[in-house]
Amino acid sequence: MKHLDDKLLQDFRRFYESIPEKNGVYYLFFTTGLLHWAAKSLQFVPDTVPVVLIGAGFTEEEQIWVRQEIRRPFFCFGEKVDEGIVWHYLTAVNREDFGWLDIDCFVLNDRLFGEMARVPRSASMNCVWSYEYGKRTVPPAHFDFRVLRTFFLFINQDVIRELDDGDLPWSPRPFLLDAAPVSSSFKRYDTLHVLDDAHKRTLARILPENGDGTPIFPAQIIKKDGVVTRHLDTLVLYQLLAYSRGYPLHRVRCLDEDETALSDEVVHIGSVSYYRSFADPGYEVVSGEERARYNEIYERVLLLDYTIVSQFERRLPRSYSVYRRMLERDIKRLGISSEHVKEAALQKLTGQGMSREAAERICGDPL
Repeated sequence: MKHLDDKLLQDFRRFYESIPEKNGVYYLFFTTGLLHWAAKSLQFVPDTVPVVLIGAGFTEEEQIWVRQEIRRPFFCFGEKVDEGIVWHYLTAVNREDFGWLDIDCFVLNDRLFGEMARVPRSASMNCVWSYEYGKRTVPPAHFDFRVLRTFFLFINQDVIRELDDGDLPWSPRPFLLDAAPVSSSFKRYDTLHVLDDAHKRTLARILPENGDGTPIFPAQIIKKDGVVTRHLDTLVLYQLLAYSRGYPLHRVRCLDEDETALSDEVVHIGSVSYYRSFADPGYEVVSGEERARYNEIYERVLLLDYTIVSQFERRLPRSYSVYRRMLERDIKRLGISSEHVKEAALQKLTGQGMSREAAERICGDPL
């Protein structure tokens, strides 16, 4: 299943070979405008943990800043690519088990880095967040496995090799279950391929069925332009193919995306690269309940975005000062003054179950 540029793959493989410490390595991927989130996530990563940074679509100023300020191995894609494409390059070049950490995932208990890197050879990967997809179906369906979320993972490279040696080409990228409408304005469809029938037949053996005998795929739902489209999210095809060969997920912590996104050990904020879209009432055709959820996510991430960019503003490229002022205007429209932003952000975190002390570690330092 070839979706890679040969020249770029060669460059990325050469970069991989230059990485001084490949054993136990974690990758952080981020696009332009998100340096402050990467800097905050790295604040909780010990120097002894090998980390590789992957950027996409950066300005020249941002690239210089990363190389001078962070000083970790760094590869930058010239154009803006999504995480599914990055995962494809990672699985193509890595020879050892490797990890992934979202830039809006903060590991407050740094012992987790070591725990995550010890992947049982009988498992496809270690994860922290997963969910029961069957609870989302109507009527509820019984799945024999939970579905991963990619916020913080460590991959068993032996399973990758086994799939690569199998009869079915595969990719860690997202896949549409059905072709997207040609008229859709949702740009991410341009990067997704339709899951082929051979994979559907293979996966049907491990999936529950609905009333008419059709397999129920653990699909994410996108509503755009009045059309509902289903897709397997990043790495879900890998998880399902691995499970069909006897390699389940291994849950290092049992956090549930539908119930527990935050704990005092590890936090995932979510939506930081696109949350501003949620402020647009026309973002999706949604119910009143869904609109209220989008509004809540928007307000929470806006407060944290402002809080975190303010922590690093003096060190960041000048464009981030302009960005902070724009966020400040957006927050004032919510009726919150700049001097009350930190407290409002803290309340968002503690309201979801974090202790005040843990939340302070996110909303405080450095300046």
